[in-house]
Amino acid sequence: MRKEFKKIIIGNFCYIYPLPVIKGKKYLIEVKIDQADLFIKNILDGTLTSPDEGPTYLYKKGVHKDGFTVIFSIDEKIVPINKKD
Repeated sequence: MRKEFKKIIIGNFCYIYPLPVIKGKKYLIEVKIDQADLFIKNILDGTLTSPDEGPTYLYKKGVHKDGFTVIFSIDEKIVPINKKD
């Protein structure tokens, strides 16, 4: 498991990515901006797993415009996210 994650905000979402970047194993995890820090903490403390560790609560949403980096998003059927009405 990689021990460092960074985040970048684009529009209304935050994209989390692991360091070091490993060729052929690049990915981004799309989360809501206000969830990013907690999400990173939970991956690092083992509460949540990362795509490096096998099947997770994430689903493949698409591929980055670089053509290689997989973009994952949270599968709300597995991990419910509180929504405001």
